[in-house]
Amino acid sequence: MAVYILVALVAVAVLWGAYRVLGGAASRTSDSATLLRTVDAAARDAASTLRQALDRPAEPAAEPAPGVEAPRSIRRLLDGCAQMLERVDTGSLNHAQLTAHELLSSAVDDLVWATRIAETAGFGTNSGMQRAVAELRAHADRCLVESAGVLGSAGAEVVDSPA
Repeated sequence: MAVYILVALVAVAVLWGAYRVLGGAASRTSDSATLLRTVDAAARDAASTLRQALDRPAEPAAEPAPGVEAPRSIRRLLDGCAQMLERVDTGSLNHAQLTAHELLSSAVDDLVWATRIAETAGFGTNSGMQRAVAELRAHADRCLVESAGVLGSAGAEVVDSPA
């Protein structure tokens, strides 16, 4: 009988410890301004990486060049940016930060769609899809430049000017 009580106490202690460890991070509130700056930097990196991936010559079944990511991994990074933007408490933002949030949301959405289109099999031969990706990237670039100006971020220059 004592063994059962001891096992039950150990199980309760382990569950309580797991709850404290795993639940602690989820319950913390995030600083919205910091999240916006983080998304701004990550979206710029993703836009630059997407440009590098799309600018390399298309070779059938070729592995990405060292240091160049595939559109799928870039999309995962952008999905993370979108999730961070969802965590931002827009009620706590001032007007400038709210504007930056809207611009970043638009830029991330555009870049996600550009990567999705670039992942398709016919992208390399379909000029319409290539133009669509170029337009999405150009609009995302304008949004990133504006958001950087609003946030006062370093690097408010053009990040991804598609040709």
